[in-house]
This record gives sequence, structure tokens and C-alpha cells, in this order.
Amino acid sequence: MTETQIKILSNAVQTYGKNAQVDKAIEEMAELTKALLKERHNNGSVDDIIEEIADVYIMISQLCLIFEAGLSADEFVDYKIERLERRLKQKEELK
Repeated sequence: MTETQIKILSNAVQTYGKNAQVDKAIEEMAELTKALLKERHNNGSVDDIIEEIADVYIMISQLCLIFEAGLSADEFVDYKIERLERRLKQKEELK
């Protein structure tokens, strides 16, 4: 994410407020869930899913700003991906 994008997201948080942006994040996640379910039932499109992923990504970025979670979130992501890798290796070893 560019500096300009971060500034815009920070401005959105300041303009609309933390609570409103948290609510918006919840709304966007629900819309992604709905798009995924529609596609699973052959009533949706991949384009709809991609658009909702973008919306959720933007809102997650704002949540990181709101909760000052940037580096901490990155550390958790690294940890969880490494844990997933270990689980995949264990599963492969069981075959």
C-alpha cells in the first residue's frame, strides 16, 4: 500500500470516525460472505467476489490503522502462515 493510500484511509477514519469504520468493515465482510455463498450456489460471479475482497482489504487496512495493528498484525500473519505450513507438512507426512 502506498503512502498516499494510507493517508486516504487515515483521512477516512478521521472523517467518519472509528465506530463508523468498524461498522463498515463488518458490513463489507458480510457482503464478501454473501458473494462467496452466492458463487458456491452458482448464483454469483468471481468478479463480485474480487470486488468484495478489495472492499474487505481496504477496511482491514483501516482496522489496522484504528487499532494500531500494523506490525503486530504482520507478526501474527507470519506466525499463522508458518503454523499452516507445519500443518500441511504433517498432513503430507501422514499420506
